Amino acid sequence: MKDIVNYLDELKGKAILEKKFVGFSLEFPYKSEKDSFLLPIRTSNNCVVGACKIFDKKEALDLISFLDGKIDYLFLDCETKNQDFFDIEEKAKSLIKSSQVFSIKVNDITAKSADLLISQLASPLLNKQVVIVGCGNIGSKLAMKLSERGALVYITNKDLKESTKVAESLNNLILNKENCITPFDISDLSFFDNADIVVGFSPSYSQSISPQMLERVKPKSLILDGGIGTIQENCFKLDLKFIRLDIRSGFLGYIDSILKTNEMIQNDLGEVVIGGTKLVSGGFISNEGTIILDSIKNPTNILGVADGKGGLIREVKPTLPPDFFNPTFVFRVDGGSSESCRPRNEQGMGHITRSLIFADYLKQKGFKCYFLMKDLPGVNLVKNKYPVKIISENEDEVIQLVRELTNVPNAYLLIDKLDLSEEYVKKLKHSAKKIITIDNNGPGALYSDINFYPLVIPKKRSYKDHDGPQFSLMREEFYDLYKKKEINHTCKNILITLGGTDPTKTTLKVIQALKEIPGLHSKVILGAGVTFKEEVEKAVNSSFEIIENSSDMAKLIYEADLAIISGGVTVYECAFLGTPAVIISHNREESEHSFRGYDFAINLGLTSEVDSNNIYKEVRGLINDYERRLKLSIFGSSLFKINSKEVMLKLILENEKFN
Repeated sequence: MKDIVNYLDELKGKAILEKKFVGFSLEFPYKSEKDSFLLPIRTSNNCVVGACKIFDKKEALDLISFLDGKIDYLFLDCETKNQDFFDIEEKAKSLIKSSQVFSIKVNDITAKSADLLISQLASPLLNKQVVIVGCGNIGSKLAMKLSERGALVYITNKDLKESTKVAESLNNLILNKENCITPFDISDLSFFDNADIVVGFSPSYSQSISPQMLERVKPKSLILDGGIGTIQENCFKLDLKFIRLDIRSGFLGYIDSILKTNEMIQNDLGEVVIGGTKLVSGGFISNEGTIILDSIKNPTNILGVADGKGGLIREVKPTLPPDFFNPTFVFRVDGGSSESCRPRNEQGMGHITRSLIFADYLKQKGFKCYFLMKDLPGVNLVKNKYPVKIISENEDEVIQLVRELTNVPNAYLLIDKLDLSEEYVKKLKHSAKKIITIDNNGPGALYSDINFYPLVIPKKRSYKDHDGPQFSLMREEFYDLYKKKEINHTCKNILITLGGTDPTKTTLKVIQALKEIPGLHSKVILGAGVTFKEEVEKAVNSSFEIIENSSDMAKLIYEADLAIISGGVTVYECAFLGTPAVIISHNREESEHSFRGYDFAINLGLTSEVDSNNIYKEVRGLINDYERRLKLSIFGSSLFKINSKEVMLKLILENEKFN
């Protein structure tokens, strides 16, 4: 379709700007046009929606295939006004693999929009005379709505027999028989005498609203144009209030209702057995004695006990364990790839370390925690402390996460992964009460609930973004050593720690450089993921001490006169304890971390651009410059809040109430 690419770019741009989902509506009218055409983009509370009126079925199916995966929701007009499209929903669902398909009824939306507009512009409607010209599908639906509001409704069509048949059918359904709908012959203009409201839904000129009809209505009558051609051109010369029906209110409310229903089905409707206790919610009818909650996914209250007949046993007051409604924190984190050219989404051990720090704090506060991880070396750091579920490489990750989260009430999903996609986060929105990300600068950050950036500089800041070193998570042993550090005039104790994996083998460059500086005692830390231990052992001399998998990093950092480190979380650990540091980054992402904006360490840049001679010159200069080391120490330790974990938890649980 012409211009669809640019239109879709505009649609997605608006959605990203407003942090909403992307929807697209396809409508299939009666009227046959030569070409399909795009409609204005509309924005609901939850979704930015594009739309198209389309007349050729093949073109519609091609467009549906094109849209799959580019939008979140496809809304299909399922009213079979055009018989060519009677099976369009079935066809669409066979074509769509990524986006979600919902059916809509455009005529219902139009009737609802007209009802809402009239009921507000002409309130109160009791005993007001409403004439509807054109009582087909939309007109008859509107007649029913207005009659139920107490209006005196008169309907006409090209054929009196048809109008009479419609009126009789509707009157059988109306509760208040004093407000029956009255049919009349379109040629009988007396029914327009003193009309308060006239509505046109007939595009045929011979049955459309004419000047002769409107000359008989009340002076301040409301004339509603239900579509192009329903009012004859000469009518607009009359001194009356003419309004073209705008279906935005009905359409956008309808879209939000669909999405809210989908959310309710995902989160509230269903049954689950937890700890041997059967729980239901969302209107799910269950056996007598079953506890009824306000939500299966995110419960906050017990509504009662089922009587097995769809009602409640009023005299029984059920109870659940006191911590039942508290959040469960689910951590999605990986670490331990030791390949020198590892993909961006495979990370070092620092991500796992800080997830464990926060999990330990949450556990102290009484919250349940468990981890979802790929089968990488980092699993070994977690599995002895917390339950771990392995994410398979043979199945889509998001599908696995949704399945796991389904059985976790009040799940708070904390993702410590780089560059999350928009699609990744959106697909998880209904599976967790909140999604929290750490150092994620991918487009998915726009759709999470809270983003923390202790290391990374956010590309676009918003109210839900919290950045800076004050959000760095330190283990308890770091807090125990948090005090003003004495900087020695003589700098001889050097700490070398290039991360849990050191995928670029930068440790070997540093060893080569420090060999050239006499009088040093250097400690080389090898993390659990390091695969070149033998090369390190061959490279060192008697001035070096190799330490593997140290459990006392805080003490090692604090006792060092100078640390040579990679651009991960260790940067802030050194700054926190006041230890001057030289940073060598493994990759471009590390080199762009937020430490660039703070003068508490010496940043040498990428390891690929640094050789042992560069390292020697910088370290030698810093060893001989006491004043510079002192300045780095004082400034670094002044940046941090002692209660970073507490502050983060308060932000996550803001406005939440738990037992």
